[in-house]
Amino acid sequence: MSQSEDDLPLKAPKWLLGMGETIYSKVVEQRARAFDEGRKEVRELPAKVISVGNITAGGSGKTPMTQLLGKKLLNMGKRFAIVSRGYGRKSKGQKIVSCGDAKGPMIDALQAGDEPWMLARQLPDAIVIVDADRYQGGLRAIKELGAEVILLDDGFQHRKLHRDLDIVMLDAQRPLANGHLLPRGYLREGPEALHRAKVLVYNHGAQVAELSREPQEYEVGKTILEVSVQPEEMVHGAGKYQLPLDKLPESPMGVLTGIARPERFFKTLEKLGVDIRHHQFYPDHHCFTEAEYMDFASETQKNGTRVQVTTEKDLGRIPEKFRDRLLFLRISLAIHRGEDQLDKLLKEVLG
Repeated sequence: MSQSEDDLPLKAPKWLLGMGETIYSKVVEQRARAFDEGRKEVRELPAKVISVGNITAGGSGKTPMTQLLGKKLLNMGKRFAIVSRGYGRKSKGQKIVSCGDAKGPMIDALQAGDEPWMLARQLPDAIVIVDADRYQGGLRAIKELGAEVILLDDGFQHRKLHRDLDIVMLDAQRPLANGHLLPRGYLREGPEALHRAKVLVYNHGAQVAELSREPQEYEVGKTILEVSVQPEEMVHGAGKYQLPLDKLPESPMGVLTGIARPERFFKTLEKLGVDIRHHQFYPDHHCFTEAEYMDFASETQKNGTRVQVTTEKDLGRIPEKFRDRLLFLRISLAIHRGEDQLDKLLKEVLG
C-alpha cells in the first residue's frame, strides 16, 4: 500500500518539490551509473561485510535488524563490528563506542549517536565504531580489535565500500512510500536500486496479524523476510529493574519521543493495553534539553499521569539526571517468514 500523492515530506508547492525531485533523480542516476560502470572506486575490507539499509528516508527498522543480525553472528561464534556514520552525534571523526569487551558503550549517546549507543548497550560483545569513512572504521575494527565480520548500519547507499551481502528494509504497508524521490517523496533511490540487494525485509511494525502482500516484480530472485516489532519488557531508565509485559503499571502514561515513526511506537504501546494520556513528539534524533523534559513532566502531571515512557533510542538523548524518572520499552524484531533462508544465506556468505 502506497502513501497518498499528497503525503509530502516538505511543505512547499508541488511544482517546486517536483523540480527538486527532477534534479535529485538525475544526480542519483549519474552516481549509480558511475558505480555500475566502475568509474567510481569501491574499496574492499579484509573481512566479510554485511550491509543493512533502506531506500526511503526515515525509520524502517534498520537498527533492530542490525541487532538481530548481531545476535545471529554471536551464535555463530563470529567476532564482529558494527560500523555506522553515527548520524546526529555531536562528535567528529572516528570514535570507538564499544570494544566488544562485554562492558557496553564507552561514550554517551551524544558523542556516539543514539543508534550506535543503543546497539552497544544491546550487544555488549559487539565492537561498535562510528566513522563517516566506513572503510577506515572497518579497517580499525579488523586490525586493532579483531573483527571477522563488519555490519554496516544504514549502508545501502554507501557504495564506495564493497559488501558481500546487502539487506534492505522495507515498510510492509508502504514499501515505496508515495512513489516519489526526495524532496517530493521519501525515496532516496528508486525501486530499480533494489537489484543490488540480496535480501528484502518487510517490516510490519506492530501489525503482526496481517502479513499478506501482493508479490512485487523487484522481489524476483531475492530472499524475502517478513518481520514485526516484538516488545520484550519495560525497563527502568537507570536500569534499576525490569517489568514483564504482564506486570505493566495500570496508571495512565505520558510518552516522550523523538523518532522517525512515533505512530509505530504508539501502536505497540496500545496493543499492550497502555492508557496513553499525554504525548510529546520531537524530530528524529532530537537532543532533549532540560527545559523540554521539564515541560513534558509538567504536562504529564497536569493530565493526571504518573508514569513516563520513552524508547531506548530516545533514552540516551534525555539528560541523564532525568532518566531514573522514566521507563523505556525494550523491543526486538520477530521474524515470521524467511528465517531459515536467511540463516542459510549467512552461512554461505560467511563460510
